[in-house]
Amino acid sequence: MFSALNLIAAQICSSTMTSSPIRAGGTGEILFAQAGARRVAGARSDDGQAIDKGVEVVITRQEKGLVYVRTWAELAADDGR
Repeated sequence: MFSALNLIAAQICSSTMTSSPIRAGGTGEILFAQAGARRVAGARSDDGQAIDKGVEVVITRQEKGLVYVRTWAELAADDGR
């Protein structure tokens, strides 16, 4: 598994998106680029809400082999408060 720092650095430099939907309260998968290669990681929504396949996300943390993500749209809405 990649370190949380490497995952966060990867998503800053590239598009990170869900490659399979994240179910409400469940898990899905994200796809990102790292060191010129495409990588996947198991993921959960940071707030427990569902996220559809193909949505751009930001990695917020890593715990027990999973990354936690928020959508770019959610972060933009929070920034506009």
